[in-house]
Amino acid sequence: MSDIIDVVCGSVEEEVAGRASLQKQIREVESQKQEIAEDLESEREARNKADKQKRDLAEVCYLLLVCIVVFYLHRNENVIFNFLTI
Repeated sequence: MSDIIDVVCGSVEEEVAGRASLQKQIREVESQKQEIAEDLESEREARNKADKQKRDLAEVCYLLLVCIVVFYLHRNENVIFNFLTI
């Protein structure tokens, strides 16, 4: 009878140890999952920031182009006006 109790106790101890090991693995995986989620959020924020900077730069470039065209047209208008008044 003592042998049966020893076998059962040994099996219980193995189950407890296995369960503890699995719980530890679960905690590690959950920790890794949390790190990945944080990294993903950081990457999303960085991409959104880069997209906003890209839009802002495109707007500045467009406005600069408009200014150049207006300046060029104004300059040529003065040249033509000066030529006509000679």
